[in-house]
Amino acid sequence: MLQTGAATEVSSPRLGHLDRNRHSDQARRRNRNAVRRCAIEYSVARVFAVPISALHSATRGRAPVALARQVAMYLAHVICGLSMTEVGRTFERDRTTVSHACALIADRRDDPLFDQILELLERVAREEVRRRIGDAEGTVLQRSCSSET
Repeated sequence: MLQTGAATEVSSPRLGHLDRNRHSDQARRRNRNAVRRCAIEYSVARVFAVPISALHSATRGRAPVALARQVAMYLAHVICGLSMTEVGRTFERDRTTVSHACALIADRRDDPLFDQILELLERVAREEVRRRIGDAEGTVLQRSCSSET
């Protein structure tokens, strides 16, 4: 009995350490995803001339806003390599909504003008993400998403 308790006491700090590391990694990932979202939303909002706050709306909104949000989700998937579930979490939408948005935008790329606009937007958004993420070690530049409306 004493041996079991002693082993538990010894292993508890180790498990706590692993738990803290896991939570730290999750927090870092969430932070990077938030920075990515801000960078993509900023780029998309400027190109589509919609306020960033409209992209955060819980409802679908008007067609131009819905399209801009769909493009932002598509870019998060394509540029950042996030899964549909991760994009959904990042944009506070269901993964099936993200999947639908990505399919719609991929279909619209058959239009040469839309495809050209999207290619340019991808480049701009990639650069904005790079600029905000900071160095290779993951230091995040301090810039608020809400201050860029």
